Amino acid sequence: MSMCSPALRWVVTVSAVVVGGLGIICVGGWTTPATSAPPAAVIGVIDLQRVTKGLNEIKDRNLELNKKAAEFQKQLDDLAQRLTKINDDLKLLPGDSKDRRAKFFERVELEQQAKARQQVLRSTVELDAGEILSDMYKRVTATAAKVAGKDGYTLIMLDDRSVELPKDAPDEEVNRAIFAKRILFADASIDLTDRIITEMNSEYEAPASRSTTAPKAAPQPPSASKK
Repeated sequence: MSMCSPALRWVVTVSAVVVGGLGIICVGGWTTPATSAPPAAVIGVIDLQRVTKGLNEIKDRNLELNKKAAEFQKQLDDLAQRLTKINDDLKLLPGDSKDRRAKFFERVELEQQAKARQQVLRSTVELDAGEILSDMYKRVTATAAKVAGKDGYTLIMLDDRSVELPKDAPDEEVNRAIFAKRILFADASIDLTDRIITEMNSEYEAPASRSTTAPKAAPQPPSASKK
């Protein structure tokens, strides 16, 4: 025989119904509306090494830089010829001659001048080369942004797959090279390298662009004065 009275059993039954109702209400209150997934990223890659080899502007500016470097080398060659002449003169002068002493100090002075000029000319060429690379990187970045705006790319990355790991190198160096790489695989369909080269060459060859992007003549270091 049950110890609960009919009244008590009714109360328990009602309580269960109320609790169940609360459970239904709570579940309904916690349900959130479904949200749409964010749009998939549209990714492109650019091989910067291929770009630098394919740009006509870089070829033209490197040609001018090589001409400047050749002029600088001629200055150094002239100094070297003068040093050779002084050394030949020293061989003909007596050891206790005042002329030999003067010629010796002339050689010392010219050697110091040659070293200083070599350093100045080398730094000039290196700075010019760095300016070319910096300009090209900025223009590649601008062109990539333009292409992204036209075709809806949301991310364009530098393609480093062509960068090879060092050979015959210690494990630390190989490990650094591995973790420095960013792309393991990319389908050819997302390679924008040729597109960037075409866009930049077309812009460079445009008459208005040629007049505004032509490199300015850099000031030349003073030529070595002959004594």
